[in-house]
Amino acid sequence: MRTYEEINRSFKNICVYRIGNHAGFFSEINNMIIAMIYCMENNLRFKLYSTDTQYCNDLWNDFFYQVVDQVTHPFHKTYNGRDFKIVKKSDFDQPEFSATRQYLDREFPDQEICLTQNIWPFIRNHKVYHPHYNVNSPYFYGEIINSGHQVIRNIWRYSRKTASQVFSIKNSIKIQTPYAGLHIRRGDKSREAGFKPLENYLKIVDDVTKQENYPVFIATDDQRVIGDIKKINPRRPVYHFIFPENNGFDMDKFTLQDKEQQRENIIQLFAEVEMLVQANLFVGTFTSNVGMFVGMARNGREIYGVDTNGWIVW
Repeated sequence: MRTYEEINRSFKNICVYRIGNHAGFFSEINNMIIAMIYCMENNLRFKLYSTDTQYCNDLWNDFFYQVVDQVTHPFHKTYNGRDFKIVKKSDFDQPEFSATRQYLDREFPDQEICLTQNIWPFIRNHKVYHPHYNVNSPYFYGEIINSGHQVIRNIWRYSRKTASQVFSIKNSIKIQTPYAGLHIRRGDKSREAGFKPLENYLKIVDDVTKQENYPVFIATDDQRVIGDIKKINPRRPVYHFIFPENNGFDMDKFTLQDKEQQRENIIQLFAEVEMLVQANLFVGTFTSNVGMFVGMARNGREIYGVDTNGWIVW
């Protein structure tokens, strides 16, 4: 069977997709996953532009091995983005754009320019890419959650440095198994959706496991949640990482941090996501991009939402 890379590179027409200049980390990743599925369905060779981000130096290469073809030309900083104007080669016919036009003719030799904004309306069309949409492509198949799982299996390869940091945090606790993984989002999430009572998360765990004291691992951006969970049932084993500065994630504040602090926060998030993916069951909010990603990473296995009736494309 041919690999994803082989099939992707077999397509003649190209789309260069940009990540890292619009939203939070897992929002960027989830939309990239849908974009990769769209390109595979439409016989477009997917290429990635991940430099010039609003946080970190390079949203992909700072953390992962290169697993898709990438471009670095500065053209994409100015002209490539979700809500950018659609451009054509003829827009760069003037002599002062000669170098840019030469690049475009090399990158898109037998086609018009295809950038993030060209495909964005399609990948964000929830009438098409809804949870039960069946993907039909040369490599990805099944419903979106299953195809997303296949994408993650192909691309989620930590660099050596990232893997060392993530698993150092992950191995810092000894957790009783089996356990439930709970993702409880706070911070600026209140701007999009109200917080759900903590009791709702625990009720799902109790109902599914038929146990009152089933161990839980808590992934949260607000450490105060840990104490509140313990108060509800002091006999339940509760596990979590200790990130004392976490008192509610706010994207605006995050973008003001220096690159090293941003990287540290993302590494911490990776460690929590690893615990959620490996849990015996997952409970969270699917209107959170972490919840959407974990659902795909688990291939839909034992996932429960406190905010929606099943996994959704958020």
